[in-house]
Amino acid sequence: MTQYLAHAILHQGRIYRNSIVRIEDEEVIITPFDGEVQSTVFIPGIIAVCAESRLTDSDRRAMGYKVQNAPLVETAIRRVAHYLTSSRLYVSDNDSRPILVMLPRK
Repeated sequence: MTQYLAHAILHQGRIYRNSIVRIEDEEVIITPFDGEVQSTVFIPGIIAVCAESRLTDSDRRAMGYKVQNAPLVETAIRRVAHYLTSSRLYVSDNDSRPILVMLPRK
């Protein structure tokens, strides 16, 4: 099972900083990072947990653009969090399968 560590994880309107995320049986599990863990992939940026049924390629491009063009990672986090909320891309009440969207900063 692969899990991911990122500067920030955005899930259901909350920001989890320096945390590890994985999806197990369609359940999102987020734990704080407290040391190296086997099979963990580091993403230097943001991971957004989105509703698979509502996410489009256009959404992925828009979020990627916001992350790449922000002067600071904090600005990128705020911009993507706002986009997720305004576009209703967060998973809510098991209405859709969760999907992890990797948004690395270069």
